[in-house]
This record gives sequence, structure tokens and C-alpha cells, in this order.
Amino acid sequence: MQELLSSYASPDEANLRTWELLLAAMGSSHADAWSKEERAGMMFHVELLQNLVKAVYHIANKTSTRINSREYSLV
Repeated sequence: MQELLSSYASPDEANLRTWELLLAAMGSSHADAWSKEERAGMMFHVELLQNLVKAVYHIANKTSTRINSREYSLV
């Protein structure tokens, strides 16, 4: 997660890269062999990954804010 956060300034930037990867995969000759269900599954997978990326950035920002304001949890 640290590498993701340090590699991309925002979740939008990271998700754009994921979307570009999906577009390249869908446009390849390999994708011609996929059924419409497999293509839909790939798109759903990318959507889930993008939601995960957003959550990672949200958690990282929330944690950073707590540390900076000296609100510490014992949990």
C-alpha cells in the first residue's frame, strides 16, 4: 500500500492507470477470445480494484490527519 501511495499523488491518478491497462487489454487480439461475460468480469474486476484504491487513499489520509492532530487510538 505504501508503494501505491508514494507512486501516485491521488486515487484518480492510480485509477486512470488501471483504466488505461483495461483499455489496452480489451483492444488486444487476446481479448477477441473472451466471451462477453469474461469481458464484463474484467471490467467488474477493474471497478473493484478502483474502489480498493480509493479506500486505501481515504484510510491513509484519515490516518495522516489523526497523527498530525495528535489524536491517537489505543485500538
